[in-house]
Amino acid sequence: MEIYSIGFTQKSAGEFFGALKAHGIERLLDVRLNNTSQLAGFAKQSDLPYFLREICGASYEHEPLLAPRTLLTMSLGEPFEGFHYKLVAGVVNLPA
Repeated sequence: MEIYSIGFTQKSAGEFFGALKAHGIERLLDVRLNNTSQLAGFAKQSDLPYFLREICGASYEHEPLLAPRTLLTMSLGEPFEGFHYKLVAGVVNLPA
């Protein structure tokens, strides 16, 4: 299994989904703590599964337990936890 990390900020939808498609991404694991923010644009949890399936043929999973946490966000708590905007995308090649 190959694992990649991709951010969506400062990218157009074309750049974001184009990169995923070009690398043959089969599954996107969303590790953001806050994936419903209006700042998420095309990468909102409610839209991302559809776009991934239709544009890339990829699946979507949300796992906030894997979100990066810093001492700052752990000590300050909400609303500062929403500032993590990384997604993890992977090419899954399982042995037969």
